[in-house]
Amino acid sequence: MIGKGSCKHKSERQEPLLHLQVEVKNKKSILESLESYVEGELMEKDNAYQCYHCDAKVTALRRVCIKKLPNTLIIVLRRFEFNFDTMRKVKLNDYCEFPMEIDMEPYTEEGIERKERENEETFGQEFKKKYPDDYYQYKLKGVIIHMGTSDSGHYYSLITDRDGKEDEWFEFNDSIVRPFDLADMKSEAFGGTENFGYSTNAYSIMSNLREKYRNAYLLFYERDQFYDVSDPEATTLEPLVPTEPSNPPPKNVADIMAKVTEENERYWRSRNTFSLEYYNFLDHLWTAHQVNPGLKFDLFKFICSFQLTIMARSKDRASAVEILLKLRNSIDEQCAEWLIEVFCVRMVHRELLIDCPVSEVRKFIVILLKKAIGEVGAEFKLKLFLSMIKDLELCQPKYSRCYY
Repeated sequence: MIGKGSCKHKSERQEPLLHLQVEVKNKKSILESLESYVEGELMEKDNAYQCYHCDAKVTALRRVCIKKLPNTLIIVLRRFEFNFDTMRKVKLNDYCEFPMEIDMEPYTEEGIERKERENEETFGQEFKKKYPDDYYQYKLKGVIIHMGTSDSGHYYSLITDRDGKEDEWFEFNDSIVRPFDLADMKSEAFGGTENFGYSTNAYSIMSNLREKYRNAYLLFYERDQFYDVSDPEATTLEPLVPTEPSNPPPKNVADIMAKVTEENERYWRSRNTFSLEYYNFLDHLWTAHQVNPGLKFDLFKFICSFQLTIMARSKDRASAVEILLKLRNSIDEQCAEWLIEVFCVRMVHRELLIDCPVSEVRKFIVILLKKAIGEVGAEFKLKLFLSMIKDLELCQPKYSRCYY
């Protein structure tokens, strides 16, 4: 927000740039969309800006611009909107082209300031750029295409080969991976209309046009030179130096097969963990403590730890709750003390009680803890309550002053 007239104050609200959302409706290209993005709105008269420095209503220009650019720039094309006439969500298939290379400097805070100074009397003063030229230069590296309507559709990707030729692109469409010709980018990703046949009458032959239901939805641009942008408050930029990855990708067939085998084993372990058969196994395992009471505490710790971890993440919680009910009914002082110690860990009680979005899980955890609290002495009760109270926002030091 930049004040006009006698007010020269500037108000800023900074947010990290994760992606840019730009309009495609009535925009021939994303360059027009970006110009519209930083165009600004004049606030005057009844809509004037309240300047807290001047304590008065002032005419001001409200504008959104980019303060810091990321190494990978994601541009979202707004192809979905709500139609208030039909009260339905619709997809915009308007034609909107995008370049293979783009200069983002005109849409940044620095670029806008430079342009405004050029329009004013600067008395020969040269505007010095804050960052090098390649900081603003991006090349298109990937496109995500949406094919369909606002209610249903299919996504596929067009991606450049980083290790191959610069202009070598591929289409990734589910199980289909094939080379993509950049000459087809306009027909494949820009949207607009297409010819789907001809109709004839006694006097003429007319082509039939319809909207293209496949068009670009996400654009991925990258710099050739990456910079260290981890600190948004940094006043200088340091180029990122390529380093060898800690786990380099395998280079021979044997290493690749070993990597695939490891990933497959991890997948099957995860799948079996959430299976009904494994729940049944744990249920039968718990009955072993009736035969050998000396195993009760170890079995309780193992099964309870597993179920508490899985229950919050599984879609089928009925089996987990059934086993935990059996554990609850068998809680003695030793098991209760161990359970209280577990829930004194900040990460555990935050995940399962404070931050857990599933009400059934939170409710059952309270039932389990209530049983454990009834089996322990005052020392463990106090320890549990203090650990949880410290996590409540209103108990933080900044809220220590109370009003009654």
